[in-house]
Amino acid sequence: MIDPQQLNFGQVPVGESEEQQIMIINLGNAPMSGEIQTSSPFWVAPYPSGERTRNVTYSVQPSETAVFSVTFIPLQEGNFIADLIVTSNDLFHQANTLPAHGWTETIDNEDNTIAFEDMLFGNSPNPFNPETTIRFSVKNNNTPVTLDIYNIRGQRVTQLANDVYCRGNHKIIWNGKNNNNKSSASGVYFYRMRIGRQKFIRKMLLLQ
Repeated sequence: MIDPQQLNFGQVPVGESEEQQIMIINLGNAPMSGEIQTSSPFWVAPYPSGERTRNVTYSVQPSETAVFSVTFIPLQEGNFIADLIVTSNDLFHQANTLPAHGWTETIDNEDNTIAFEDMLFGNSPNPFNPETTIRFSVKNNNTPVTLDIYNIRGQRVTQLANDVYCRGNHKIIWNGKNNNNKSSASGVYFYRMRIGRQKFIRKMLLLQ
């Protein structure tokens, strides 16, 4: 299993970079191996440290997880879309495609050539400490958005958003603290987002 299923880097100035993580989770009973392939201006590397490249191999033991960083580094102005191809020795999932999207500062949310959808893209980094960025997009102007964080027992930890958002890509940072401004304990947390009528839920791992 690969999490997340797509990457949205949002707006990044030319020459600068934005990094997100993907997790390859082996839910089977045998070792899983393969390769991650990408193309310019996206790079991939083992997380938390490793050399950026276009191709990287991996090997994951049963019930374990491998984490990789994907970095968007635009060297010229434009709107960039590419696919990350994750191959595997799993006969039932020999190849997975993860779309990646990012653009430079000259292309903004008012550019009608970009087709936005109501979508929760995920958080980065994941695992994280002390904070993580949750990215999402909104299809239409004046769309109500809520974002709540829950612990593994289903108790709400904090609410990060309850507002109306305009069309385009957005991001919200969670600093790992609860409604009382106290640091949350290490563990798995869930974030639930409502964008208009669409509902999304994802999980993340806080490491203190």
